[in-house]
Amino acid sequence: MTKKANVFYRLFFIGLLTLVLACTFSGIICNWVMSWCSSSVSFKPIAFAAVLGIIFVFAIIRQIWKTHQYTQQFFYIVQVNLPLAVQEMIANLEIDIAKVVLVESSIPIAFCFGFFHPRICLSTGLLDLLSTSQLRATLCHEDFHCRHFDPLRILLIEAISTTLFFLPAVREWRSLVKIKLELDADEYAALKVGKPALAGALHRLLTHPSKSRPIVVGTATVGLSANTARIAALLGERVTPQEISRMSFIVSILIVVVLCLIFML
Repeated sequence: MTKKANVFYRLFFIGLLTLVLACTFSGIICNWVMSWCSSSVSFKPIAFAAVLGIIFVFAIIRQIWKTHQYTQQFFYIVQVNLPLAVQEMIANLEIDIAKVVLVESSIPIAFCFGFFHPRICLSTGLLDLLSTSQLRATLCHEDFHCRHFDPLRILLIEAISTTLFFLPAVREWRSLVKIKLELDADEYAALKVGKPALAGALHRLLTHPSKSRPIVVGTATVGLSANTARIAALLGERVTPQEISRMSFIVSILIVVVLCLIFML
């Protein structure tokens, strides 16, 4: 199939789905207007919205609790003072030293935590494992997450995905956004200290015997697909931007249409 044909079919499907949605939502609006005028309000959409709202609130609470449980395990470990060399490195990178926490642990740890006041947690094992340039790259990566409040963004993404669990497109969107956050942080770190240092840090962390996943945003650990995309980008390979699959998009639209038709009954 030629490129022009692909474009045509894509536009055709988008146009068809847009037409179906326009007709469906127009019918819903008319139904609601008629219901209000006849003093017979349909409570189905209200009840459905209320259920989604409850799920969203519980998803937020659950994610906050998971984050609290994850971070607290590190603060039961003894916190130690940052070495002078690391303090100078943090200052040179223009990172607020008050936002960096060092814990005593042989496992290499580096993650960003905190929703409204993000901070960076490092371990003494990480300092022993990485070279100076690799440590700089890791700090820049986590600093990017802090500057952009990525733990808070992850919180909202997880809550939305949990609330709209019945839509496949939303689940795919969740994974793609989380990969994008990691790639953006890598790009920032590479600009600050260079790709070799970042690639070296990532290699050492991912091949460490503990098999830990040390670069973390909130409680969202980097997954295999994210690591694959990150390594490809660092190797200079052309990474094709991932998109929500057509099938997930179509199935999600059909689910929304079916829900709308149910509300019209």
